[in-house]
Amino acid sequence: MRKIRIITYHHPANFGAALQAYGLQQAIAKMGYEVSFIDYRPDHLTKGGGLIWPRDRWSRRANLINVYLRVMHLRKQLMGDGGKTKKFEEFHRTHLRIEGTTYDNLQDLKARPPEGDVYVCGSDQIWNASEQFGIDPAYFLDFGSAEVKRISYAASFGRPYVLPRFQEETARLIKPLDAISVREKSAVPLVQGLCGRLAEWSPDPTLLVDDGYPLAIEPDSDKDYIFSYTLRSREFVQQIEEKVASQTGFSVISPETLHERKERIGPLEWLGYLKNARFVITNSYHGTLFSIIFRKPFFFVGLQGKKNSFNERSLSLLERLNCTDRFVSSDNEVDLSALAAQEIDYERIHAAVAIWRSDAQKYLKDAIEG
Repeated sequence: MRKIRIITYHHPANFGAALQAYGLQQAIAKMGYEVSFIDYRPDHLTKGGGLIWPRDRWSRRANLINVYLRVMHLRKQLMGDGGKTKKFEEFHRTHLRIEGTTYDNLQDLKARPPEGDVYVCGSDQIWNASEQFGIDPAYFLDFGSAEVKRISYAASFGRPYVLPRFQEETARLIKPLDAISVREKSAVPLVQGLCGRLAEWSPDPTLLVDDGYPLAIEPDSDKDYIFSYTLRSREFVQQIEEKVASQTGFSVISPETLHERKERIGPLEWLGYLKNARFVITNSYHGTLFSIIFRKPFFFVGLQGKKNSFNERSLSLLERLNCTDRFVSSDNEVDLSALAAQEIDYERIHAAVAIWRSDAQKYLKDAIEG
């Protein structure tokens, strides 16, 4: 039995990160392979990296982010986080097959490479250069024996471009991969432009799971509600919440309001709140995905200003499934009341998901066996 080893963002206390990891693991295991995660936990992601010489605007910003991450890590150690980390650790322990060896940096991975026949990098924004660190070659599988096959699955740049200072290194790292799959449509020409390679446009691994996520823990309440899940900014979101709440008569629940009630949720509870919602409002990629998976009426609220490049991930998904009408922002004039009441054709959408899933499964099988 071939041993498949995945490297991705499996460890952050982030709902999307945890569930995309679970999705890819389940998809590969279902094909009959032995699969586990390389437990890579670099400091620059978990608690901020080291400071660098402040020679330009980028390095100064990187230092600020690193200091912020260090402070937040220390704060969590001293004050705790209300049990959120414990919820995620329980999910990791129970639902993810994680190898026993933990790696802190690329040098560690190169010195003691994980045993495996195939390395897979993906999914999530593993190819998005972080402001505090830049490119991490580990997420391009730049370690291990030359005999190991290396493939990506639905790797994401997070935005439709690579900053000029990272383009050369990104091209060098992608080019040797045995098979390339990316998560956003814009990444296909991006990869070809960087290194001349063809890439497959594949769905996020959460769409590879076709059992309806029975592991979701639904809330112990029979009240109808709108579930609001936002990241980075709540700009324009509150207006949408008020509009939909007024129209439907449902109350609005979010992870923040649950926290105020001393209820910390992990990935399974988050899934449950989405699964049981009467309407979903989100500016999150995975919030959008699970709205579609659970056949919920939803709005994807676009981020504004400098953050609008982050909309690319959800817009790419909505375009693929032909439901871009669910995108709302302060820039586009739509009748929110009419759109909220409009029924979404989930039979058509899920038929498209099934085809995309089948294509992705074929890509994975061919890439692993080829």
